[in-house]
Amino acid sequence: MWAAVTALIKEVELRFAVYYRGGEFAAGGINPGTLVTGNVDLGGGSDAFPRLPSSTSERKILVTPGG
Repeated sequence: MWAAVTALIKEVELRFAVYYRGGEFAAGGINPGTLVTGNVDLGGGSDAFPRLPSSTSERKILVTPGG
C-alpha cells in the first residue's frame, strides 16, 4: 500500500506491456511465419542483429539453437 502512495507522491509513471490471449485472434487470420525474415544459429546472432535497425527488408530474425 505504501509503495502505491509513494509512487503517487513522486508522480511516478508506470507502463505495462499489453498481451493477447489466443481467443482474441481470428482463426487463421494471421500467419506469423511471414514475419520471420531470417534464421540463424546461436553463432550467427552477433552478425544478424546489427542489420535490423538499418534494413528495410528484415523484420524478425529467429535464432535456433543447433541450427
